[in-house]
Amino acid sequence: MKKDAKLYAKKCVQCQKFAPLQIQPARQLCSITAPWSFAIWGMDLIGPFQMASSQWRFILVMIDYFTKWIEAKALARTMAQIVKNFICGDIICRHGVPMAIITDNGPQLNNAEMINFCKKAGADLQFSSVHHPRSNDQVEVANKRIFNLHKKRVQSLKSSWADQIPSVLWVLRTTPSSSIGETPFKLSHGSEALIPIEFEVPSPRVLLARQNWEDLLEINDEKLR
Repeated sequence: MKKDAKLYAKKCVQCQKFAPLQIQPARQLCSITAPWSFAIWGMDLIGPFQMASSQWRFILVMIDYFTKWIEAKALARTMAQIVKNFICGDIICRHGVPMAIITDNGPQLNNAEMINFCKKAGADLQFSSVHHPRSNDQVEVANKRIFNLHKKRVQSLKSSWADQIPSVLWVLRTTPSSSIGETPFKLSHGSEALIPIEFEVPSPRVLLARQNWEDLLEINDEKLR
């Protein structure tokens, strides 16, 4: 199956057209270690893009350093209040208060309002070095992956780039990370996500779950008799 998948990918016109070229020279890695899942997040803004529906022009991206789980949202403006709402609703309310958030020195992210918000929430807002922007490399990699997937899907589906964010995130969350060998979904939820093909061609876990469900219904029917 892996061999067939590789062959299919090699024949994909969109993949060959928009795949990124690796031109960075090899260098020693200095990784930032996260103590547990959703403890340390990288944050960045990408754009502006061509204006989409609702006047969206930017994407706010955050990636968990431990699981590689990515959250992203289309924005019309990059005001500090909008960024705060995203952190509160999409990060804190879903994954808990982060120990630290690492971002660049952009004025939308490096300002008194953001610093005070993170301080009150209990998160340490840290900024990457101006002379060494690759210190926040994980979110830069996430940006590239989102950007490249968007180019492929928007051209093939002829749709607005903002409409494709949920499906792009689904792909990224259910694709094994080359650095850890597991999908962000499994590391976050404890098991792999169910995908549509598992219902068309039932996988072992779907077959087992169906059998257990049928057995449970039969037991309940006997109790009601």
